[in-house]
Amino acid sequence: MKVFNTILFKRFSSSTNRNDNVLYQIFGYLTFFRLEELALEDYRRLVLSQDPVKMNTFLQFMFNGEALRDHVRAEWMNIYDYTYIDEKIIGLVEKNLPNVSDILRTVEKRATGKATSTAALSATAGGFGAASGADQTNFAETGGLSQSLGG
Repeated sequence: MKVFNTILFKRFSSSTNRNDNVLYQIFGYLTFFRLEELALEDYRRLVLSQDPVKMNTFLQFMFNGEALRDHVRAEWMNIYDYTYIDEKIIGLVEKNLPNVSDILRTVEKRATGKATSTAALSATAGGFGAASGADQTNFAETGGLSQSLGG
């Protein structure tokens, strides 16, 4: 996770803070190595419980297979076998992209006020785990997950 975070901080220095290193390590571990073991709704709740700007930057990079190949893969190959990287890390991220596309759109909308970069995913994602528009409106009106859960 150190390699991924180092590259994340370097590439997105204006929108990341090194004080969030542990946060990104935890979410990186969950996403790269445990996402298939987590219920999608649990992953959604974890992501939405965090600052949307931080998570938007992180998730947009993490779920971009091309960016991972271009910027992270070579460094990971110093640690892991290339087959493991391509099949188990990047391959699983790409495989799970349709499942998390709604989460990406929701986070992006909360962070920027609009959902643009993942909008094309809705046509191909099949809506797996998607929240209704009413849920998203309620979430935005209440000011966050903890408030909408009564916390």
